[in-house]
Amino acid sequence: MVHETDNTRSGADADAHARLQYNGNSRSASWHYTVDDKEAVHFEHTWKCWAAGSNTGNNERNPN
Repeated sequence: MVHETDNTRSGADADAHARLQYNGNSRSASWHYTVDDKEAVHFEHTWKCWAAGSNTGNNERNPN
């Protein structure tokens, strides 16, 4: 899942967006990888993130 925040404000880097999720994002959305032009921050794959929009989509594994 690639998420483009389109957030160009100063300080809105990968770490800031990862901390937003970790500390309780107010939206019903989350993702495993946050990337900016300098680093990539990620959550462990064992953590359930809400990216697919449904319980079915978030609980299934890609068979490929």
